[in-house]
Amino acid sequence: MMNLVTLSRRSSPGVKQPLSLACLFAACLLAACSSGTLEPDPEPQQNVACGDLQTGLEGGVVPPTLSATGLFQDIRARTLAPNVRKFEPAFTLWSDNAEKTRYVQIPDGCPIETSDMDHWVLPVGARLWKDFVVDGKLLETRFIARYGTRPKDFILAAYAWREDGSDADYVQYGVVNAQGSTHNIPAAKSCTSCHNYLPERALGFSALQLNHDGAGVTLKTLVAEGRLSTAVPALKVPGDAVASKALGYLHANCGNCHNPQGIEFNNPFTLQLSVTDTSVEDTGTWKTGVRVPVEKFVTPGVTMRISPGNPEGSCIVHRMTIRGTTEQMPPIASKIADDDGLSAIQAWVKTLQ
Repeated sequence: MMNLVTLSRRSSPGVKQPLSLACLFAACLLAACSSGTLEPDPEPQQNVACGDLQTGLEGGVVPPTLSATGLFQDIRARTLAPNVRKFEPAFTLWSDNAEKTRYVQIPDGCPIETSDMDHWVLPVGARLWKDFVVDGKLLETRFIARYGTRPKDFILAAYAWREDGSDADYVQYGVVNAQGSTHNIPAAKSCTSCHNYLPERALGFSALQLNHDGAGVTLKTLVAEGRLSTAVPALKVPGDAVASKALGYLHANCGNCHNPQGIEFNNPFTLQLSVTDTSVEDTGTWKTGVRVPVEKFVTPGVTMRISPGNPEGSCIVHRMTIRGTTEQMPPIASKIADDDGLSAIQAWVKTLQ
């Protein structure tokens, strides 16, 4: 390395002058950067099926167009590719009234590792998509794909549809007010805000979320086809109709960040359900929310995360009403409060004693 004390520059023949202090600082910074070490990649997960499968997405290279992701056999005719099927979660994520359609493709012979029924491990080659339709117009499709066996070997991408509907293009930096609508397409970095806390990355495709008798791929479908690595226990969101609706809503809309692996608090705060919950009192929502003082938020009259019988004094209810400030919940991807969701949470809090 250069000796920074004696380093000099030549301004005229035979005359040496010391480098400026700014240059010395710059040289030090460069030296420091060059000697730093990168964080090593996580080790491959041993329980990921079909680790040697060639997906065409090796290295995490994002396909430039939606038609290149494998969703469609014929994109203009909207004909789905073989083995691509629709699914619907039991509890949906609020997206400002956007209509959404979800698709999944699991490679044949590549089971989902389900020894932890709360956190499925998708096989290499698994792909999921979600369309967003606003005011009758298809604006965006999001794409998640597992391309390797390391924990972060997932592509998270958003595609903006062309106005003629011929295809959709990958938009790394997002789109504000897509096609003149109020819908914003997130930048690639924003996807990690919700999808990086939980190891499964793909949210809404899980045991609890697929445990219903609706259309598309369900838990029963996957069991019948032998696509799960373990037997499935009896599953049910605990509580009566009012409680289960509220707990399911919080699970889908808040539990992605508020969970044991998520946002840190002095007093843990989780709104994520578990397949082992058999009563309302078993849930993280009850244990870490009910009668627990608020953190990171100060508003007169709002002192508890969940104040029994008092929706107006409950932080989770209050922050659901806010939009346009840093205090809103969810903090991103919503400009309109969810009145139906808010009513469900308010109704449940009123029943608590």
